[in-house]
Amino acid sequence: MQVSWMSSRFYLTCEWIWRFGYLHLLWLLFTLAGLIIFGLTPATVAVFAVVRKWRMKDADASVFTTFFHTYKKEFVKSNGIGLIMLIVAAVIIFNYFMIRTMPGLGADLLFVGNSLIAIFFVVVSLFIFPVYVHYQLSFLKLFRTALVIGLMNPHFVFLTLLIIAFVGYGFYLLPGLIPFFSSSVLAMCVMWFALNAFNHVEKKQRKWQEEESIGN
Repeated sequence: MQVSWMSSRFYLTCEWIWRFGYLHLLWLLFTLAGLIIFGLTPATVAVFAVVRKWRMKDADASVFTTFFHTYKKEFVKSNGIGLIMLIVAAVIIFNYFMIRTMPGLGADLLFVGNSLIAIFFVVVSLFIFPVYVHYQLSFLKLFRTALVIGLMNPHFVFLTLLIIAFVGYGFYLLPGLIPFFSSSVLAMCVMWFALNAFNHVEKKQRKWQEEESIGN
């Protein structure tokens, strides 16, 4: 029995290592297929679609079929989101450089305002892909929902940033793993906390609805 249990655990471990490696390979190939610029965001969305199925206990779903279907279906929309995120990031960085050249109280106020926008940008960046694959939302509602969920769950934002830093440090110590697992492992970590945040928000919404129905 002990040997059988160890063999089973070993098999499952190897299977998940293979899955993470295979998913990251697909991310690399399809990012390159989109000439990097046009392939990066659709491939990232596709990775999140796959890891969402894993987290939703649908581990038997075909990795390639899910990835390719999502990549093809969301190619245009996801590139639009990627373009907006890139423009916002560029504006934030540009503002910081401009503010550094400005003297006085006005520069300090602009710095605070730009920093607040940067914080909102980080929150949206953490949740935009999980929200994208979990909910069927219009283009603009994706950004608003990602921001609202992040602001309602600051502890999940902190924990997500913490685990990203931890995983990043692990890749720093073992850089040889980066070409094989980086995108899939990071997506799984972010998706895990995002789904918990979604469940937390949905429970709050149900509670508010129940209270409203009782009040009426």
